[in-house]
Amino acid sequence: MKDFDTIYKTLESKYPINDKYVDIKRRKKSILIVILFVLPFAIAPFIYTFMAILGMWGFSNPELFKNPIYMIALFVLDKLELVVTVISYTIGIILAISLKKINPTYKKDYNKDILSTLVKEYNPNLVFTDEQSIQQADYDNAEFEHYHKYTSENCIYGQIDDIININIGNVCTYIPDNDHGDKIDFEGFFSILQLPKNLNCSIKLRIDSLFTNHAPDETLMSMDSSEFEKYFNVYTNNRLVAMQIFTADIMNNFINLRTKDNIVFDFTIKDNLLYTRVYFPPMFWELLQDNSTDYNTLKKYYETLDSTYTLNKMINHIINEKIL
Repeated sequence: MKDFDTIYKTLESKYPINDKYVDIKRRKKSILIVILFVLPFAIAPFIYTFMAILGMWGFSNPELFKNPIYMIALFVLDKLELVVTVISYTIGIILAISLKKINPTYKKDYNKDILSTLVKEYNPNLVFTDEQSIQQADYDNAEFEHYHKYTSENCIYGQIDDIININIGNVCTYIPDNDHGDKIDFEGFFSILQLPKNLNCSIKLRIDSLFTNHAPDETLMSMDSSEFEKYFNVYTNNRLVAMQIFTADIMNNFINLRTKDNIVFDFTIKDNLLYTRVYFPPMFWELLQDNSTDYNTLKKYYETLDSTYTLNKMINHIINEKIL
């Protein structure tokens, strides 16, 4: 995987990395509108000059008025100014109306180009698309916190180590807020990974000590690390398998991800599927949509993607190596 600064240099060379992208597109369209409105006036002198030459030629040679080609030429020139004016003004008006839609249209396309290039540069095995998203049923299967509103857009899919398929999507869930209507409960990357083995159990790592969305047969484990329990709670219906996963070194790795790398995450393992969530900072997606060329915003997107990819790869490796 490439580091972010290397990827950003690629983006700078491929796209105009500044906030004036939409303005550039708008300016080009505005120039075209001006040209279309001025065009009839620009060509009028040439049309009238040519008509005057044909007229003087006809008066000096009256027989030309009996020539059908000559008469057709006069007729076409006489109507040409009107035709050009109508066509130019019609196209100009249509373009002027479409200027109102240029900002969201170009910005959406631009964001897609930026993010798809970033993802591809990060890992050629991954593909970004804005035509797919994570289905709500898949998210619900992970049994995270209760919510009452769900949204998802964009999807990153591909492979880990050229073998394991992964789907990553931007997901946002909301819970009721008496003061403001809806409040964001989770916003970030949600991923689905098919594990190399079927564990025939469920294991849930959560950051919320008040988590209640667990099955009756899933109990809270007492871990061997008090430091680990400061940040995480583990619920499972198979303590033996969970203990094989949450060894001392693995718990330290998770603690380091949370504290040193400042990555907020949780996950669910159900049978042969791994569901992970990596949180965006508050209001991050709105910032990215408004200014997808900002260095710090793009870097945070890269870091969140890298954290999601790393976390999935780590857990996949743990299960492949430690679970019999």
